[in-house]
Amino acid sequence: MPISTAGKTPSRPGRQRGFTYALVLVAIFLLGIASQRAETSNTRRLQVDREQELLFRGLAYRQAIAQFHAALGRYPRTLDELLKDPRGQRPYLRQLYRDPMAEPTRDLSGAAAAGWRLMRAADGGIVGVASSSTQEPIKKANFPPGLEAFEDARSYAQWVFEHKALRPRTPALARRMPCERPGLTDVVISQLVTNNATADECSKLTDVQSQWRRG
Repeated sequence: MPISTAGKTPSRPGRQRGFTYALVLVAIFLLGIASQRAETSNTRRLQVDREQELLFRGLAYRQAIAQFHAALGRYPRTLDELLKDPRGQRPYLRQLYRDPMAEPTRDLSGAAAAGWRLMRAADGGIVGVASSSTQEPIKKANFPPGLEAFEDARSYAQWVFEHKALRPRTPALARRMPCERPGLTDVVISQLVTNNATADECSKLTDVQSQWRRG
């Protein structure tokens, strides 16, 4: 028997389709946010890994330069010199590492500098390397000993891995000894030579004092 449909509201397919479309847009928006966060987290993780590699490679260069300087008494003119030892011993560096924070480049000598900024001494030798990246570091603390200055770096370019050779010790000053204090007649001489003179100065002072008294 027929069923009456009186009083029932007819369905509206258009409204249902609009609601479904809104749900799809919200889902896409949420997926976009999640994807962006994941990408940011992944980028940050990659930067942290590259920072660790930068520390490893920079310290390797600094150690190699220090060994080169200790063996030959000078700094290398190019990074290629670290790959060989003129004495026939093992190289100071197994290979030339590139700066993990920058694109490879070449230095003026033509050797593969691999993006590093070369720190040079007054004689032109290479005393260290530094990154050429102006990106701000993530790492701000807990650096290896000797790299505490990196905590204040605003860019990787300020991460300088430099070998600082110890300055040669200056000869010890001649042991100074007090001279015999002059008498009242030697006031002029006492103004010429201090009472804290060396042994040679004291000897000269004694001779002058003797001549003064004899005169």
